[in-house]
Amino acid sequence: FRGRGIGKKLVKELENLGRDLITYAREEVIPFFEELGFERKDKYYSYMGIKFLKLVKRK
Repeated sequence: FRGRGIGKKLVKELENLGRDLITYAREEVIPFFEELGFERKDKYYSYMGIKFLKLVKRK
């Protein structure tokens, strides 16, 4: 999605559903999600040795 605006458009469409949005992201892409209004949560999980942090955007 990087560089095409698809991620931002997708988040706008999901916001129209009127529900909280929850995603998990690697550390290096968290600034992108924070720019879209997501907040970091303390929870994370590891998959194949990669740490994914939980991010939430309230409705």
